[in-house]
Amino acid sequence: MKIVITYCLVLCFFVLQISAQDSLVFDGQASAYVNYSPDNKLNMLAGGRYLPQLDYTVNLINSTKIDFEGAANIFGTVLFHPFDSSDTEGDIKPYRLWGRFTGKQFEIRLGLQKIDFGSAMLLRPLQWFDEVDPRDPLKFTTGVYGALGRYYFLNNVNIWAWVLYGNENPRGFEIIKNNTRFPEFGGRVQVPVPRGEFAATYHHRTADSRALQNISAFNEVPEDRIPTNVKFTFHIIK
Repeated sequence: MKIVITYCLVLCFFVLQISAQDSLVFDGQASAYVNYSPDNKLNMLAGGRYLPQLDYTVNLINSTKIDFEGAANIFGTVLFHPFDSSDTEGDIKPYRLWGRFTGKQFEIRLGLQKIDFGSAMLLRPLQWFDEVDPRDPLKFTTGVYGALGRYYFLNNVNIWAWVLYGNENPRGFEIIKNNTRFPEFGGRVQVPVPRGEFAATYHHRTADSRALQNISAFNEVPEDRIPTNVKFTFHIIK
């Protein structure tokens, strides 16, 4: 499934021709770090990460457009003792790869993408699809493979619907892996209220507990989540 989605998005990207109204933007983010631990045998740690990103937008009629985003995760680390021994690790992985069709009040996005709810930093009970560490200034997180649709009403009510497939590793506060043979699905409704908004969210997945020890091993564990939350905004007048 991942290979099919990736191939379709790459094919669409190269088939479309860039016109005067289209835009192609290249961007990226680089980070590096060094650490010294005198008590370790390999006491020096150095590493880096580079996230090159390419965005392509095709403007259509009636305020609609198609846009694509592709980004890679290029990283490497080395543990070493100066002039003695070392241990290296590195890889190149897809970071974002999605295509999106948008209009004035809707959007449909397909591929490897980030899905989150709101801008909360520390208290995030709905951290279902990302692993953002609040201590990380770069807000790095892997994405999920799937399809997401959103519709925005004129009174600021909006509805979400998604289907995810092929995402095995736990995300957010999850401990048990997903069973990749079954798709995940869910939805969300956000309604504005005085000084904030009210939201109800639902998500269903099938987990696989066979990799855990000291727990009954089942490869099909259905899980349903139905939280509600209210967010308020206050303004301090000076």
